[in-house]
Amino acid sequence: DLSTKMEELTLKLESLSSQLVETDNHMTTLATRIDDLDKNTSNRLDAVVKTVQGVKSIPAPSPSRFYQAGVNEVAKRRYDQAIQIFQSYLDQYGDTEKAPQAQYAIGECHMAQKNWEEAVSAFDAVVANYPKSGQVPTAMLQKGATLEQMGKTPDAIAVYDGLRKKFPHRKEAQTA
Repeated sequence: DLSTKMEELTLKLESLSSQLVETDNHMTTLATRIDDLDKNTSNRLDAVVKTVQGVKSIPAPSPSRFYQAGVNEVAKRRYDQAIQIFQSYLDQYGDTEKAPQAQYAIGECHMAQKNWEEAVSAFDAVVANYPKSGQVPTAMLQKGATLEQMGKTPDAIAVYDGLRKKFPHRKEAQTA
């Protein structure tokens, strides 16, 4: 009786193992299809952007929709497109409430791509162009982290020290 149950369990385990392999293969196929669809969509978006850039009569989207388009590209990890959108946003709406966040997002996109120099420049632009923004401490913290990634630890420490002195009560200063 015990050996019969063991055989039944063994058969069930083999069946489950086979199903797991099939499921894994199916998931791999789906992941490939999703990647292909994402590439296709990205290529279409690039074509639309090029077409729209050639058309002058289309009114610009509202600042909030424009900004959200950049956020959506970041969520899809399409950093080059996000950088273009945020830069266009800054060119058109550089004096709006979301402008410091757009500038900061450009730095984050460069960090995600390991474009360290560009990230530092973008974070510096937050501090220089929007000195009264609440985004400044976060930009300083990320600049320090970026400098660390570049192996410039003394420079990072100087940025962290400046952050702690300028914004002693902010959480970013405590993180630094």
